[in-house]
Amino acid sequence: MNGEAGESGALVESVYRDSHRLRVATGELSYRRLGAGRPVVLVHGIPLSLLTWRRVQPLLAEHLDTLALDLPGFGRSSRELSDRSPGGLALALASVLDRLGLAEVDLVGSSFGCAPAVHLAVQEPERVRSLALINSVGAGGGRHSLERLVRIGALRALISRVLSSRRTGRRLFEGRLRASFSQPRAASPAVVEAYWSLLSAPGGAEAFLGTLRQFDERALERLFSRLQVPTLILWGDADRVLPLGHAERLRRAIPGSRLEVLAGCGHLPQEERPEEVVQVLLEFWAGLGDAAREARPAELVG
Repeated sequence: MNGEAGESGALVESVYRDSHRLRVATGELSYRRLGAGRPVVLVHGIPLSLLTWRRVQPLLAEHLDTLALDLPGFGRSSRELSDRSPGGLALALASVLDRLGLAEVDLVGSSFGCAPAVHLAVQEPERVRSLALINSVGAGGGRHSLERLVRIGALRALISRVLSSRRTGRRLFEGRLRASFSQPRAASPAVVEAYWSLLSAPGGAEAFLGTLRQFDERALERLFSRLQVPTLILWGDADRVLPLGHAERLRRAIPGSRLEVLAGCGHLPQEERPEEVVQVLLEFWAGLGDAAREARPAELVG
């Protein structure tokens, strides 16, 4: 375990070494900004952190201004936010954009991170140039099993105790993380420990449970038809968390959306196939106008 802890610590520090903290109304948020050019914002799923973009962000940063942030309550952001609903998280995201002077961005969300991204795109469409949803929550019947359990009040205390237990909680977390990959061994012990070390920090389990309790997937589903920005849906067809059928329901729900499928990929394409994710994103943005076309790298898209 000491070896794993050392590797996980090195992984966390390698990513957060060039991160920053920003005070907004909702507390202190941690973010990592790389590159220059048109701004792209990367929003992680839960209970993960900006670590999930560690392989995608440097590739995008060769061509664009990339911002990956820890949502309130996750990673190295502070835990005190009370409104953990997707709408509340969208307000926190908007506050970050305000503080950094980003008037218009391309938004990329992963899994639960798509929820605040969708809320922001609906609430303030003038700020969102485009939206990319990677294996998104929100399709009918798409609740994670743990989310369903959390809604049963009698189980909340039990789940909280499990998550606060180093041994049992880590085992549960490791199983769910490995299930998010098409090849479970891709979630190495160091990767598992890196994510777990951030989640198990003081207040982490409470923030996770609080965010789940305030997530209304049906309310999110109703927003899809109101999206007015160009939207890409990117999905791994080997996703065992949110199977591919959810992607097609999303495509039908979002006007004018485009669906791209990565064969043999699981719930976290940005972790498993970062080069392909970057290629699809850049091709999508290239079709939106000349500014995006300038960022299109020949070595990735031919």
